[in-house]
Amino acid sequence: MPRIARTILPAALLASTAAIAGPPPSPPPQMAPAYGPPITLAQAKAIAHAAEAAALRAGAFGDVIAIVQPDGSLVYFEKLDRATYVSIEFAQAKARTAAVMRMQTGPGPHNESPPLPNLIGLQGGLPIVIGGRTVGAIGVSGTEGAAPGVNDVVIARAGLAAAK
Repeated sequence: MPRIARTILPAALLASTAAIAGPPPSPPPQMAPAYGPPITLAQAKAIAHAAEAAALRAGAFGDVIAIVQPDGSLVYFEKLDRATYVSIEFAQAKARTAAVMRMQTGPGPHNESPPLPNLIGLQGGLPIVIGGRTVGAIGVSGTEGAAPGVNDVVIARAGLAAAK
């Protein structure tokens, strides 16, 4: 067999095998670190107050902010004056989902429809990581109508900036 045929034939077989196999599977979701001790009330208040300040600066006067411990149990809760009743439920569900799944809620290949009841796939839930451990999560809902580019995730991230 000529030398060029010995080189091209294996390369062609490899390329055809890759084409048949299809695209590689999506990577697993990026999870927060392992659980640590539950968030303290003082830590939860500091995070919620930072999120509230960001919401008020952005004109999100209908925000609801929920802070939960790693098992999803409520630790601290704030409802701004113009909040809707459904935002109360959504904020808690977003926080609970982010805590028990240890990952951000919202669009993504692995969290569109969470596998357990009382969890939600809407964006706005983020794990709270302190000292390299997941100590809880924040859920924000009701940011609609705020400044352009501001959404529930932006407000939740502003709260996380106060995590210590």
